[in-house]
Amino acid sequence: MPGPHAFFDSEEAESFLNPAFFPPEIDEFLRMERCILDMLSLSVDTLIEVGCHQGLNLDWAINHNKRYIGIDISSKSIDAGRQRLVKYQLSPEMYRFVEGAAEDLEHLLEWKSLQPGRSLIFFPFNSFGLVPDIAPVLTSLVSLHCIGFPFLISSYPTTSYATRCRHKYYEQCGYKQVEMSLNYQGVRFIFEEGLQTIAYHSAYLQKVFDTQNLPVVSIDWSDINEIYLSCPIATT
Repeated sequence: MPGPHAFFDSEEAESFLNPAFFPPEIDEFLRMERCILDMLSLSVDTLIEVGCHQGLNLDWAINHNKRYIGIDISSKSIDAGRQRLVKYQLSPEMYRFVEGAAEDLEHLLEWKSLQPGRSLIFFPFNSFGLVPDIAPVLTSLVSLHCIGFPFLISSYPTTSYATRCRHKYYEQCGYKQVEMSLNYQGVRFIFEEGLQTIAYHSAYLQKVFDTQNLPVVSIDWSDINEIYLSCPIATT
C-alpha cells in the first residue's frame, strides 16, 4: 500500500486538506488548536509546524508576529506553501518551508540557529498519527528536547464521539472504502487510496513517552482534541 508521501502528493489528498469538506467538528478541532497556540504565544518566538501541508498555521504566525518554519513530506504541499510566501511578499527570514519527513526532524534544520525554549515543534491536525513509524520521530524529539526544544502534539481522542467525527470527515472527503480497526495502540483508519491515520490511546502514548524519559503532559483539550505538551526544561 502506498505510504503518506505518495498519498499527499496525489490528487486524492486534495479533499483531505480542503476546508470545504470539513464538517463542523473538524472546524472546531482546528479552532481549538489555535486556542492553545494563543495560550502559548507569549512563550513562543518560532513555530515549527511538522506536517504543515500548505501552512496550516502560517496565518497564525503572521498575525502573532512569529517566525514560521513549515515542514512536510509532500513536495506538492511545500511548493504551494512557498507560493503563498511569494504571493503575500513574506520575508524569507521570517517564514519558510522545508520538505522532509518527521522521522528526519533532527537533521532537517540548523537547530543551533534557533532559540531553545522559544521555538515550539508543533504536530497539528493529527499529523503525528500519519507517521508510519513513530520510533525515529521520538528519537529526534528526545534529542531536541534535551537541548531545549519543546513540542506540542494535537491529536484526536479515541472516544466513540471523536471516532464518529473522524469517520464523518473522511466520508465527506469522498473516501468510501475506509476500514476502521481498534487495538491497544488506538483507533486506526485505513483508506483504499493508500493512507493510514491513527488516533493513539492517551495511556499508550503516555507510556511511550515515559519509556523515552520524555516529560509530557496529556490534556483532554476538548471533545475532539487531545493535546500532548512536553514539559519545560528547568533552567538555572
